[in-house]
Amino acid sequence: MRCISWLLLLGACGGAVARAIPTPTPSTEAVGVPRIRLIVVGQASAQLVTTSPTGLELAAKIPLPAWSKQVAWVGAEPVIQLSSESYGYEDEADAAGGDPPPEPKLADTLNGRIGHVTPRGFELYPEVPAAVWPPRDPRLLEQNEGYEFFDAPFWDMVVSADGAVYQGRCEFGHGFDGGACTEWAWARVDVFDGKLAPAGRPAPMRALPAVPPSRRIKLSFVRPTYDEANRTANEDPATVALHCVGAGGRLDYPAGDDLEGGMDAASIAWISTEPPLFRATHHRYGLDGYDETVIFEGCEVSETWQHATLVAGPQQLVAMYTQGRASIRHRGRELGALPGARFIRFQP
Repeated sequence: MRCISWLLLLGACGGAVARAIPTPTPSTEAVGVPRIRLIVVGQASAQLVTTSPTGLELAAKIPLPAWSKQVAWVGAEPVIQLSSESYGYEDEADAAGGDPPPEPKLADTLNGRIGHVTPRGFELYPEVPAAVWPPRDPRLLEQNEGYEFFDAPFWDMVVSADGAVYQGRCEFGHGFDGGACTEWAWARVDVFDGKLAPAGRPAPMRALPAVPPSRRIKLSFVRPTYDEANRTANEDPATVALHCVGAGGRLDYPAGDDLEGGMDAASIAWISTEPPLFRATHHRYGLDGYDETVIFEGCEVSETWQHATLVAGPQQLVAMYTQGRASIRHRGRELGALPGARFIRFQP
């Protein structure tokens, strides 16, 4: 029997690919924990996990043929956009004992492709034919000074609120990393009809659930003392530092020479009451500016979770993860820990 080429990524032709993995030792049973599925995507595999009153149930491990760029759910199935770029993931993942990296040549051929996780494993949606994407228009160069056509296209994915899956392609803009792509074209790939179509509006992201703050910690925002290098910041009264006192510690964050745009006073979100664990946002300068998440344990920047990603799930669930470690929590209580992840997403 001849395998269709894209089925090779499942590891075998016609065989089962979802590999059962052992369930961890149950933790003390917690009341009110819902059974919710989530997907944990690492370097070259994805794990399907279910939350339960006794912790986490690890159901299956599915191999992936490339790194991942984006992950979402459509109904009962996760969808994953593949990437040929590791974005540095493999360094920390290898240190944490993660999977070996994907095969680079295969990853290059699948860059931007989108697939879904089915009972048979990971399966690609049909590829959008090259002729469907719009040709390069030289007039764009005349109308946009300093812009250019990229050597290779950049890709994106949107899953709309009604569950449609769109692939985006852009090859014109400015910036070496495609961050300023200006000419995007979109096609629906889960039900491809041979034509381009504008991407639908995605569902809004969930807010983190409310967790009571620790009574042992007092937080405030203060105007820091500036040196000459921070003269510009000193002129903006909204630029503040986080002042933390309690739990045997004291901290002003960030230091004056690292203040940049200061801390966002509205960004405080508690992850755990005890031990005290909370998130704050640091406004950073740069070409376009960006927000940096900082996780604090008590009045110290967390060595484990310093710049972890936080994702809210349904029914007061939260995932907190770095490339080296992941924690799944319910109402501030940890249900279980997992190896690091590149993405964690809850089924809606």
